[in-house]
Amino acid sequence: MHLRDVILCLVFALLLLSGCQYSNFQVPENCDAPEMIAAFDKRIPGSTYVPTDWQPAEGTLLKIFLDNSGIACTYGIQSAEVGGTVMWTIDTQGLFAKQSELWKSEQYRSIDIEGINESEAYLLPLSATGVDGAYIWEVNLLIEDLWISFGGSFIQDISEATDIINTAIEVARR
Repeated sequence: MHLRDVILCLVFALLLLSGCQYSNFQVPENCDAPEMIAAFDKRIPGSTYVPTDWQPAEGTLLKIFLDNSGIACTYGIQSAEVGGTVMWTIDTQGLFAKQSELWKSEQYRSIDIEGINESEAYLLPLSATGVDGAYIWEVNLLIEDLWISFGGSFIQDISEATDIINTAIEVARR
């Protein structure tokens, strides 16, 4: 092989690699992360991972996450119906931006989460209720290309969720 061929191969390889996107994050492979269970256990003693057979409805966040190589994990105490769900996905298609337009037109408000270097975050106010009349608490945040959604039945304000959010970020960090 001549020097010219080697140089051409290197240039070609660099061109190929320059089109690749690298993320500092990855979606967890499963929900059994001891760190996540421990983070929930601090807020809800006795928490475990709650296996869930997801059947996402069209147009829901759950469907968006699962259709885009994401994962959804529920933690808490199933028998007491207290806990929360964390969802992770790598947003390579601008899905968070599309969804944020919808959030802006609904009850969500843009927030800054203290101690977290998120690009954007949206919070569904505590006054929102589900079909059963229980309060719904949910935050969606984007850090680089990592989209995390966290909803919990036991959270009253963002400061109560910060440890769980930080743990979710760390679990996804490469």
